[in-house]
Amino acid sequence: MSEGVLFALSNSSLDIYPGNTRSSYTNRLPATISVSKIGVSGLWLSLESLAIENSIIPYKKSEDPDIITFEEIDASHKKFQSYEEFFIPERWFENSRTFISFLQRECLSLFFRNVYLKNNAVVIHTNGRKTLVSERFLRFLGFTEYNTVNKIFQLGSVYFDSRLETFYKSYYIIDIGSQYNTLIANRILDLNIFKPQILKVVTPSIKDYICGGSYKNVLSVIPLDHSKSALTFIPRIKQYFRANSDFISNIVIHFLDESDAPINFAVGPPTIVKVRFKEMDTNTSTFHIQISNLDSNNIYVENHYSSFVSKLPKSIQLKDKWYVALSRIYLPPKILNITRHMNIIEFVIEPIEKSKKSMTRILKISLPPTFCSSIAELLTVLNNSMLESGLEFSNYQGKIQCIYNKKSQSNEQYKLKLHKKLAGILGYRQDKLVENITDEFIIIPFSIDNEINNPSPRTQYLFEDEPNLEHSIPPWIFVYCDLVKPSIMGHTSVPLLKIIPIEYKSVQNLAGRYYEFDTLEYYELGNNWFQSISFHLRTHDGYFISFEEGASVQLTLSFSQSI
Repeated sequence: MSEGVLFALSNSSLDIYPGNTRSSYTNRLPATISVSKIGVSGLWLSLESLAIENSIIPYKKSEDPDIITFEEIDASHKKFQSYEEFFIPERWFENSRTFISFLQRECLSLFFRNVYLKNNAVVIHTNGRKTLVSERFLRFLGFTEYNTVNKIFQLGSVYFDSRLETFYKSYYIIDIGSQYNTLIANRILDLNIFKPQILKVVTPSIKDYICGGSYKNVLSVIPLDHSKSALTFIPRIKQYFRANSDFISNIVIHFLDESDAPINFAVGPPTIVKVRFKEMDTNTSTFHIQISNLDSNNIYVENHYSSFVSKLPKSIQLKDKWYVALSRIYLPPKILNITRHMNIIEFVIEPIEKSKKSMTRILKISLPPTFCSSIAELLTVLNNSMLESGLEFSNYQGKIQCIYNKKSQSNEQYKLKLHKKLAGILGYRQDKLVENITDEFIIIPFSIDNEINNPSPRTQYLFEDEPNLEHSIPPWIFVYCDLVKPSIMGHTSVPLLKIIPIEYKSVQNLAGRYYEFDTLEYYELGNNWFQSISFHLRTHDGYFISFEEGASVQLTLSFSQSI
């Protein structure tokens, strides 16, 4: 029986394959690997380990400029006059400060008057020229909205000028010219935001199988931890794939991201893939399907990371009784602790004695759905969202304090209305949160500090407990799949595939969560004839799980005729 291991290196066989790169290469083996019993058994391959230097380029160069400044528009030719363009190059940056130093060298005077970090968030001072910035670059810098010309612009309304080609509608104007503006990002700068979350090891040396909407040769899906400079991955459970031939004389390796685009590495040491080959029986009553939330977005436009449908390349028709189990799942990093259903703060100013002349004023403040990993980051998100509200959050001896900085009136009272989950994050007392379990919101009255020596009394509220960033993180993720027969759950029946516990210590896991299940929980198929598979990932209270935008969920389904 033929069995052993081989190492595929990106700097090997360069005399034969000079086009080898760190992310796509071919090795010529010193001897052909073959089966001993042709027609009876076959070669099977499994990933044994992977070793790479984690120097992935954080920002792929676009065909369109990231920044444009111009004086005027030539309407007859639909183009800019006296304009300058800037493209962020494909290069690796060690940290956020080296990236900002790069922008300061390349962009000051021509594009920005100044750019720097404040509390790890990007601050831009414009230089008084008409300036357009691409949505992609704004999001990279940490903007989900921006403030300019004393107005707040949510990303979603782009610059429009009928004198220009449609192409320019994908840009936002941050300076209308002859006016200096200041933009403060409402999220901290994260150079990893556009980096791939996973790495797919693909090899044409194995037979293709169903991966979402097509057939692919994925040997393994590996989470990427961008906090580490080097990555070594060893799967706990070996998964074998049938080789596409009974003879192997070379092996080809490709590294792709979750969107099946090649991963760009900076120049560095070789990448190393260790593969185990084994001669095994070709008859099997099991098979696997790899699924991603990105598979069929062109067909199901409402797909997202926690609710998606994948259309398979062909109809699956199975005879007799079959079972399915979730054998592997990759969940993205950073489950959001501030989500859309609990991100609104209402600041209420109401008269103490109500009359026809007096009116209650309510200021609604929207926080960006995000993941805060520290108290400092939470305060940055809060204060960069307050803008002209007059509210300011600070750290007072380890607790969150909210102060209303505008002059308070003796005939008014001030309150905060918060979702209970947001209040729990900020440090609202746990026993108060459960006083009325049917109400999702709480009202917090401010106190007015009327000290004798204080000419300007402060309106404020100090949260009783220390902030708890894990308060809104769900303890479990419920994975539902329409393939399985419904199971009884309490008072209802649901097609539950798996309940996955979320360990609080992994909340800040920058590599995401990769689960390989030792014991598979099989469920009988509800239908033996299908061409699409739908999934829903929910919390215990029914909300969809919230990850950062662009997140990728990868699942492996294992099918078997017997359990």
